[in-house]
Amino acid sequence: MPSAPSIRTPSASERATPHRPQRAAITTALTLITLLPLLTLTACSYALQGRAVRGDYSAIEVVDSSDPRLTDAKSALSGVTLNLQSDPNKLNRKNLGRAVSGRTGEFRIPIDEFGAGVLDYDIGAYARKKGYEPAEGFFQLPGGGKRLLITMAPGEDKETNEQPTSLQEEFNLKTFR
Repeated sequence: MPSAPSIRTPSASERATPHRPQRAAITTALTLITLLPLLTLTACSYALQGRAVRGDYSAIEVVDSSDPRLTDAKSALSGVTLNLQSDPNKLNRKNLGRAVSGRTGEFRIPIDEFGAGVLDYDIGAYARKKGYEPAEGFFQLPGGGKRLLITMAPGEDKETNEQPTSLQEEFNLKTFR
């Protein structure tokens, strides 16, 4: 007579250790949980917002979003061209975006850079409009709750420190003047 197969019961150490497929699933889940903040950091869209206004001087500054100059309809300046560059004083500078202020002077430039709005980026901002003195500002890319305020005084459009990042940009800068 054939003997019946014996049923083996796992030892206590075998019961405490998960099987390899379970261990792989746990490792994958922990990796995803760890990387999730980094993935959302790169997936988040950031846009630099602000307003162009008429004033007694030409400058670009970072202000709090509650600054009353951002809502003064009488000083709004439309048609201001804004160019943003990262690392403006380095040879490897990069054009981050351009915008033209709308009817109410407001503008919005999406910044498609890793960690924009969270990590520190050195920025050069250059604003121009025919019949106004150009404005420029150098600062760190502002985080949430901050806006750019471009103030422009009537006057002659003159040379700025804006540097082209390509031959096409150099041509565009020369034809603007």
